[in-house]
Amino acid sequence: MKKNLIISTFIMVILVGSLTFIGINLTNKYGEYYDLEKEFMSAAKDYYAQYQKELPNHNAIITASKLIEKNFLDELAVKAEVCSGYVVVKRNYISHDYKPYINCENYQTKKYNPQNEE
Repeated sequence: MKKNLIISTFIMVILVGSLTFIGINLTNKYGEYYDLEKEFMSAAKDYYAQYQKELPNHNAIITASKLIEKNFLDELAVKAEVCSGYVVVKRNYISHDYKPYINCENYQTKKYNPQNEE
């Protein structure tokens, strides 16, 4: 019984350590892109805070080019890598949810759809 407990504990420590290592590795590799997504989402929130009449009743998409054009975003780039993207804005019961999607040379948000930028 004690041997099983020791083996189980050892396996759990290895599992937690491995998952932590993978998480830190991904954050280091894609951290700048995650920060860019947050900045992009913040620009969309700022835009709709100023243009509340344009807030959607259901769903809407705002592109990076529109946010740049309206001076809510300087550029959508990581270092010298220029990206494109859009933010999906969905109305929920009492507010709006914002989900940024970016497309860069070395990174793309999961479920990114290039047709949403047209």
